Amino acid sequence: LIRPSIYLLVDPGFFNEIDEQRIIKIRDNLIESLVKKTTWKLDLLVPDKFQSSNFIERLNVNHKIKIHTFIDKPIVHGSYGLNCFLSRFNLANPHYQNVLICAIFISIKMGAKQIMIYGADHSWHEEMILDSNNDIYIEDAHFYDVNKKPFKQNDTNGKLIRIHHKFDVFSRVFRSYHLLNRIAEKEGVKIINKSSKTWIDAFPRK
Repeated sequence: LIRPSIYLLVDPGFFNEIDEQRIIKIRDNLIESLVKKTTWKLDLLVPDKFQSSNFIERLNVNHKIKIHTFIDKPIVHGSYGLNCFLSRFNLANPHYQNVLICAIFISIKMGAKQIMIYGADHSWHEEMILDSNNDIYIEDAHFYDVNKKPFKQNDTNGKLIRIHHKFDVFSRVFRSYHLLNRIAEKEGVKIINKSSKTWIDAFPRK
């Protein structure tokens, strides 16, 4: 029903060789859907460091999909002013902790003047469970998920993730949105968060 002309992937889990079966299943299902169901012209944007990955090779059988790459030079520290300057001249970009950060930044770079955000709940902390063994589980469900089953939080190498790791990540995500809003203002771009439920406080909501 929805046929986007541009599709963006940034999560390393799609491209790197990993052992976690949950992520492998998600990746394989996505590849199968892209190859079999994409009957229109689609521009697929991926980080340049993954352009030779097995993921991309498996998509090449569908000639409707055109691969484009972008550079990922994440900003680590520094003031908003310095980071805005670096991003303006493509010397750095916000940390692509999730795909929405990347999508907003690339939309700005592509010349969009108004960006509307829908469905950005960002309520992961509400879905977290700490069991009696101090293991973290998270539901991480999307609106289209039928079976919402919490899964144990490990990184892509199978190493256990701790609470402070998760909240460090959350902090980086929300801080990146404030940087994006500064960048957008300097570029004359208006970002509006239309999500009915959201924890993003960086953009005006209407």
